[in-house]
Amino acid sequence: MVCIAISAMVGALLIGCNSNNEQPSTAVDNITVDDVKIALTSTDSGVKLSWQRVKGVSFSVYKSLSRYGEYVPVDDNISNGKYTDNAHYCYYRVVAHNRNGETLKIFPDIGEETEMFGNNVYVFSPDDDVAKVKNDFSDIKARMEHAEFDSFRYSFLLKQGEYANDIGIDVGYYTTVAGLGSNPTDTSIRSLSSKNRDTGGGTNINALVNFWRGAENIQVRSNMTWATSQGAYLRAVDIQGDLSLSDGSGYASGGLLADARVSGQVKSGTQQQWLSRNCEWSSWSGNLWNMCFSGVKNPPAGDYPRMKYTVEETSTIREKPFLTFDEIKGYRIAIPAYRQNAIGCSWTGSEGRIEKYIEQDDIYFARADRDSADTVNAAISSGKSVVFAPGVYTFDKTIKVDNNDTVLLGLGIATITPTNGNACLTVTASGVTIAGLLFDAGEKKSDALVYIGTENSTASKANLHDCFFRVGGNYQSAAADTSLVIHADNTTCDNIWMWRADHGNGVGWNVNDGITGAKIYGNNVTAYALMAEHYKGHNVEWYGENGKLFFYQSEIAYDVLNQSDWMDGLRRGYSSLMVDDSVNSFTASGLGVYSNFHNSGIVLDSAITAPAKQGINISHIVTVRLNGNGAIMNAVNDYGGAAGGNQGGLVAHYTKQFEID
Repeated sequence: MVCIAISAMVGALLIGCNSNNEQPSTAVDNITVDDVKIALTSTDSGVKLSWQRVKGVSFSVYKSLSRYGEYVPVDDNISNGKYTDNAHYCYYRVVAHNRNGETLKIFPDIGEETEMFGNNVYVFSPDDDVAKVKNDFSDIKARMEHAEFDSFRYSFLLKQGEYANDIGIDVGYYTTVAGLGSNPTDTSIRSLSSKNRDTGGGTNINALVNFWRGAENIQVRSNMTWATSQGAYLRAVDIQGDLSLSDGSGYASGGLLADARVSGQVKSGTQQQWLSRNCEWSSWSGNLWNMCFSGVKNPPAGDYPRMKYTVEETSTIREKPFLTFDEIKGYRIAIPAYRQNAIGCSWTGSEGRIEKYIEQDDIYFARADRDSADTVNAAISSGKSVVFAPGVYTFDKTIKVDNNDTVLLGLGIATITPTNGNACLTVTASGVTIAGLLFDAGEKKSDALVYIGTENSTASKANLHDCFFRVGGNYQSAAADTSLVIHADNTTCDNIWMWRADHGNGVGWNVNDGITGAKIYGNNVTAYALMAEHYKGHNVEWYGENGKLFFYQSEIAYDVLNQSDWMDGLRRGYSSLMVDDSVNSFTASGLGVYSNFHNSGIVLDSAITAPAKQGINISHIVTVRLNGNGAIMNAVNDYGGAAGGNQGGLVAHYTKQFEID
């Protein structure tokens, strides 16, 4: 990799609230070395470093082509507090010396990427020092392995090239890994994994709460273990070996593999439910409750539920946008092309993966340590798309997207929390993409966390990828009546997890208040891997026409206090998925609904309720009672065997479309 000696870069980088201004260069009597702050400003032709002058102190500047590359001296004995370089995307180390040449202080390394993304994005190059890279991966994994409700967020961005064989990444909470090439094969590492963790004092080793992590756009040169549950993703990966979706005998509970190629076998092991969409592999092994496949080459043989449920083609999909790096054009957001009736990966054929790019000048790089809702809204109103660096953004106002084709892209499971009972986000434009963000309810109740379209807007054709919603677990109390409301027609949801917390901080029936996961009013809404859990009412309510749902995973509320307080009219309990009586056309398949009631005597009459009309097609349902309490009596309306109770076993499958009354 080389630094860019610039003339091709157009315009200064738009970084957060702009780069730090140059510090004054006049020496001041009371300024000491410890008071000095190094500022970096990007220009059309390169960068400027500036800092306060200190009497009797000189400074040297060292430069490296990458963050952990070799730093070589480029300017010595600087006394005016300024250094200019005609290059982009290099790193600089400033050292202060006294009159005798003795080192007084070595300042933290600085570069445009650290100013752009902040300290929690680690941009690596194959030229970096291997030991230092391994140390970063190891330190952050140790910090994040058990940090389920921590505020730390991290992103590893790997520039194109082949990394050393002894570099591997084990991914923990709130950590994402991504290659910066145009295709997964542009960036190659030896190993990548997500492993079991101890959740019970050495007696409960599993991946059942391995949430909030992801990896994408990268090649892995070995067998791979990716043991995760909800709120995670593995997409656009090229695995040169086998892929295991669980870690040994420890259970895992759901996830998404999308747009991926595996040279060997995919082994589901103890993974309980899973969606594989638009993938290619040599073979598939194993099954448990709800294994679903859409647009996959070489799916496993057999009939649901014992082997699989398959849809031959994915009817319509545009893969998740992703960040790329080009040595001339800098950082860009790649927008994949829409695919119709798609089979296999988007990047292994001849049709071309990328439709267009959003150039760096049209991107606002937000950071939680310096941005507010006002600065983000101003950037969006000016026509910018937004990349959210890892962090927790506490906003007292709603982010409003009113420009068509805007992209909001989160790195490191960037998290938005409302602090004033506001929504996190409202979209009133068309063609908007929301990806890689966690929307976390605040302590003051919100009506809803995210609105995609509103009743009065003409918004349409939104795309949501790897969007996660949380009500509780992170605060002493948290509340949002509804997590996601979709009014926009022709919206696509691709890996959505909505979770009213069943564990963590401030959890209880009257504490973390969340009534409904999603309310879908838009027509022609398609959802792949829609997951919703533990809401006090319906987990999902569907009101729009021509909806399509493929792979649904849901646990109904654990903490129902008693049956009399949990009634939907005359029916016992609130169905997980409710299709409104007004709907005439709706298709769903590959649905799993599970109970784990804390209190005895709680019954859910129907996992799913829907109007019994010719245009309502719901099939391939599994219901499971996870413990010894209560029961789910029917799969859909009054049809399907019971899971639990006197009438049924632990697991019930219903494989046909329910009968029309």
